[in-house]
Amino acid sequence: MGYDIKQLFDDHHIDKRDQKVLDQITNYLSNNHDAMLDGIYKKFVVFGTTNENRITNLYNITTSEWNKFKSKHKTLHKDFKVSGSLLRMALANSYYTTGERLFLDFMAITVYGSRWSVYFRHGVKEHVMKYVIDKKLNMKSYFKKYGSSYVVVQNVISSLVNGDDGTAVEKKKISKAMSDDTDDNMIYLVNSIYTRINSILNVLATHYYEAEKDEKNGYVLNVSDEAEEGKLSLSNNSLRITNLKSLIDNYTSKTLDDNILKTLRIESSLKRGCVNNVLCDVKANIFKRYANIYIDYYIKINGNDWNSLKRNFITKSNSARMKEIEAKRLDDEITKMIRQYAKQYIKLSNVDPEDLKTSNGIVKMTRKVKDYIIIKVRYLMNQLD
Repeated sequence: MGYDIKQLFDDHHIDKRDQKVLDQITNYLSNNHDAMLDGIYKKFVVFGTTNENRITNLYNITTSEWNKFKSKHKTLHKDFKVSGSLLRMALANSYYTTGERLFLDFMAITVYGSRWSVYFRHGVKEHVMKYVIDKKLNMKSYFKKYGSSYVVVQNVISSLVNGDDGTAVEKKKISKAMSDDTDDNMIYLVNSIYTRINSILNVLATHYYEAEKDEKNGYVLNVSDEAEEGKLSLSNNSLRITNLKSLIDNYTSKTLDDNILKTLRIESSLKRGCVNNVLCDVKANIFKRYANIYIDYYIKINGNDWNSLKRNFITKSNSARMKEIEAKRLDDEITKMIRQYAKQYIKLSNVDPEDLKTSNGIVKMTRKVKDYIIIKVRYLMNQLD
């Protein structure tokens, strides 16, 4: 029940350390936006030494100091690979210090990227991975349900901290581990995150290499509706899409989805207010209008296969280069609403406008509002299964 790890980080603590780490995390997520929304088919999570050093340097502990410390620690010296990682233990320490969930989400992302490079060291064939997601995984799989690496790891962390997927004993143990930053608890938390991320990737890789082997043996990997498993008729596809549009037309929530806001790193009250002002304006009806544009555009380019729509909607919509006049009109409308809201908010509260003081910052915020719409539409699809 010692606190030696906590003491080490306390002894090396520098002013505003955790906020500086959060800034680095935000920069990484922003710079790797496509990989966060995909991370399965084309754009993959890569977290190399340079990015790792940018974060660990903020903890003011050198590699030699850390190695010396863990070599003398009764547990860490046995586990150099997982909890012996300075980065993972540092992020755990910041979580215990601040209670900020993003530190755990980001730890999961770094584990995901590391384990992905091990399981898929030679890359993946997109059509094989699509076949696996579509035909081999069941609806309990986060990969099938969400189709985005960042949303997947966020749900892994949520299930862990909420005790959704464990026994009563495991729930009690993780609850205890997250309430007190003893050495044993910190190590248990890091190992639990690593184990869960490794487990979902192990399942994915097992199915992937089996499918790849089948293809080499001459089996045709069919990811269309003609496959026997999960077969849908054209009329059923159309019915599902009609129901989805009806769900969107009748969607009247006046509150935002906190998980999506966290996924997109929209955290300040100013930026959350911008999104709320745009998407919860009943008269403007931005969500419904843009959601239908994304759905119609996807179907026009990719067809109306329901399973493919669920699997590819986020990545295809995020990379869409739409020329529709209504889409351009909506972009201008969203940008104007964000600019006006930010100007009024800053005037009344005298807060730091962050990057919303620049045109580029306003454009980025417009992009995030559109990303929110895309992810929310994908979530709504799950209600129709």
